[in-house]
Amino acid sequence: MKKNILRKLATSFIFLALGTFASAEAYISANDIEEGTITSEKKLEDGFSIIATEEKLVKIDKHGADVELPKNAAGESFSQRINLKGSGSKEYRCVKFSAKAGQKITVDCATSSKTDTRALKVVDETGKEVLSISAEPTNSSTTKIYSGSVKAPSTGTYYAYSAKGGMYIYEIVVE
Repeated sequence: MKKNILRKLATSFIFLALGTFASAEAYISANDIEEGTITSEKKLEDGFSIIATEEKLVKIDKHGADVELPKNAAGESFSQRINLKGSGSKEYRCVKFSAKAGQKITVDCATSSKTDTRALKVVDETGKEVLSISAEPTNSSTTKIYSGSVKAPSTGTYYAYSAKGGMYIYEIVVE
């Protein structure tokens, strides 16, 4: 009887540990990236990459000292941002990452415009849009972060970029 209980406990522990490992999340946070200008593919942790070119660069920059640091829905403050510096595609001004079918992809972003609403798109490797996040203009000293989520429709590579004009990406989480 005692051995049976111990075996069940050990089995439960193994399944719990494997379940935790299997559902581990991958993420990219602007706060964790070294400040600077990116002009080619920059590989980061958890399989994320920022893709840029000499002509269509991406900057990792800090918010000005005169603004309140933006916060996402979870309450995390961001002192830095991935500044896409204009519209993008799968070839430039984007963040590239992988997800498995059914994993939840969450993106936190904002527009850099003071006048125009802009959209951040997430597309799959064929270019099919799986998520679009509309971000309204910022005309105050506080940047509002907009968040969107989608379950990955298939296992593969995904790209996040601005459909038109400059946008900031703060965080992408795949879980």
